[in-house]
Formats: sequence, structure tokens, C-alpha cells
Amino acid sequence: MAQRTRSGSLVAAASLAVAALVLGGCTTDAPAAPESAAAPATTPPTTAPPVASPTGGAASGSSGSTPLDPLRPSASTPAQRAVDKAVADALLDRFEDPALASLASALVIVDGRTVLEHETGAPGAYHHTWSVTKSVVATLIGLAIEDGSLTGLDQTLGELLPDHRAQMSPEVRRVTLEQLLTMTAGFSDTGLLSDDAPDTVASLLAAHDGEVGQFAYSNAGAHLVAAVLAEATGRTVLDYAQERLFDPLGIPSDAALQLDLLMPASWGLFSASGFAWGTDHQGINSGAFGLRLRAQDMARFGLMVLDGGRWEGRQVVPAGWVRAMTTTHVRTGSDRTPGYGYEWWIGDADGQRTIAALGLGGQVIAIVPSRDIVAVFQTETMPTDSADIGDALLAAIQTVIVPAYAP
Repeated sequence: MAQRTRSGSLVAAASLAVAALVLGGCTTDAPAAPESAAAPATTPPTTAPPVASPTGGAASGSSGSTPLDPLRPSASTPAQRAVDKAVADALLDRFEDPALASLASALVIVDGRTVLEHETGAPGAYHHTWSVTKSVVATLIGLAIEDGSLTGLDQTLGELLPDHRAQMSPEVRRVTLEQLLTMTAGFSDTGLLSDDAPDTVASLLAAHDGEVGQFAYSNAGAHLVAAVLAEATGRTVLDYAQERLFDPLGIPSDAALQLDLLMPASWGLFSASGFAWGTDHQGINSGAFGLRLRAQDMARFGLMVLDGGRWEGRQVVPAGWVRAMTTTHVRTGSDRTPGYGYEWWIGDADGQRTIAALGLGGQVIAIVPSRDIVAVFQTETMPTDSADIGDALLAAIQTVIVPAYAP
């Protein structure tokens, strides 16, 4: 069986004969913690060798992608141009580091102007954002509260997923939506599913074994947030996102590919696709990973958050929700990102509060509100690659970008 959504995108039928697979593809995306991961049984193919791009511009070559006009204009005054060029040159020098060999794109916007737009391969290419997906889903939760699909963060799993109450222990039934969003719901991050678990949500609920109230990064818990959203809205997560978020931000998503990413055979096609959002066995778009976007799409999302939920004069996401989801609610124990909001990381750069959506191996949307900065990075990193890439990119934000724009 297959189903079609508004966009005509195909959701792959779930197969029960699946090898054990890691749900989130990683144990954590926290940049200060070791990132260990089991790659899917069929590892997604790497891309062709990158084409070097000119300073501050998009690369040429490679089929299947279209060059994009700049999202924001470049500097207009000599002083701005001098600072922006110094930052761009310093970043390009950093990108020569072998630790950043898998960098695919970088887009830095400061005070409404493009400082650097750099792609090492096909212009306007799509890349897997990994756990940046979590921050997108968290944003959708705020929209669902706004329209009444959800009544608040104190709703429990027993209320939110009534068809799965049989798989819930009494403790799990009492877990709140806020605890899921803050990674304090007590779900472990093993993420392993096998061919005897055809119902992904039921399997995750039954596997609860952690301590409620303690921060523990969990792809399982993040996926349950997506399941809650689908149940509350009566729509697929992708359909809801298209209407409430992607369309208002100008992010094209109609030609969406949706494949069951718990099936190893799906990863090859997924990794070569354009816009895509992977699913579990039941067709629920993953809340933990699986969203493919372009750098400019990620920048649109970041700029909207920077502007308190507004995009080009329209309030897309309630300002109160943007504040709530990017405020520290729990401590992570990480030196680089010590705070966690509602599936957003909070840290510090040059003494300035920094908000970040972070994905495995260097997928980054970093926002520094006090200096009007949005920095986006994408890599072609696979789950088996080193975690040093993400650390190197966050270090570039902290030591190159943010200090350059001090008052």
C-alpha cells in the first residue's frame, strides 16, 4: 500500500522484514559530547567530489540543482564590505582544514545582508539536516497550540496517544509533552528497531526505561513528538508543515519524497533526492531526523526565528512560542551548549547568547540575536564520521563570525 499527500509525494509502504536499525542515526547531536552512531545497513552513497566555489559565491556545475538568487543583498557601505570580506576570507581559510573536508555549504547573514554564501558542490543542493529536524518539529508544536490542535504542554502521552495506551506503563502515561520537548521524558537513545516491531510508536513507548525529569538526549522521544503532532492535527506532519511553515517561508516542498527510513534500502534514494522528509513504518514523518533542505531553506527558518517568528512582515510563528522554545529549560552538561529549550540548543559565543538547531556531523543553524547573525552550515557527513566537524564549525562561529560584529 502507498498513500499520497497534498504534494503527490509517495510514502513507501512499510515492510516487516527489516534488519535492526538505528532510529535517529546517532546517539546525540550535542557538539560537546561524543557522537557515536550505527550507519544504516545500506549506507547512503556519498556525493561526487566537490567543485570549489569562488569566494562568497555559489559553486558551478553538477546536475539536479538550480543556482539560487541571494537570499539577502550584500554589504552596501565600504565599512560593511571591509568587515564582511574579512569574515568571509577567514571562514574560507578555516574551510581548508581537513576536518572540514565534508563541508557542503555555508551561508552567513548579518544585519540583513549576506556575508558569505559558499557551496562546494552543486548549487542549491539539498542535504540531510539530521537533527535540525527536531527544531522544525518543535516549531510546529507551537503552531498546533496556537490553532487549538493541542491545548498545552502539560498534556500527557496517555491523553495525546490514546490508541497506544496499552503499550504505556503508568509512568509513561504521565509523561508530558513538555518533557518530550526538553528531553526529560526518560526515553533512552538506543533507537534500535527490528523486524518484530512493525509499529514504531508502540515499540518506542514500550521500551521506556529511563528516569523522568533528567536530561537525556533521545531520538525516540523526539519521534514521539511527531507522532503526537500527527495525532493532534489529524494530518501528516509534512502536510501540516507545508501549510503552516514551509509555504509561508517560501520553502518549496510540493515534490516531497517520503520513504520509510527504517528500511535500509530506502537510504540510497533518500540521499540522492531533493526535498524529502523520511517516515517510520506507519508513515509518520520522523521527528528525530530525515528532513532534507537547502542552505537557503535553513536560513529562512533561522531568520524567522531571529525576527521573533516573523517573515517578511507576517507573523508565521507566535512570538511567545519562539521565546519559549529558545529559552533554557534544562541544563545539558555540555560546555559548548549548556542549555536546552524545546528541541533547541542554547549556548554562548563571544559572551553573546546563541541559539542553535544542530544535526549530526555539522548541520547547523546558529542564531545570535544580539548581533543579528544567522549562520548555516551543511556537510556530507555520514553517521560513521568524526564529530570533530560540528565542533570545528561551532568554533568558527564563536571565534570568527560573532567577534567581528561586536559593537
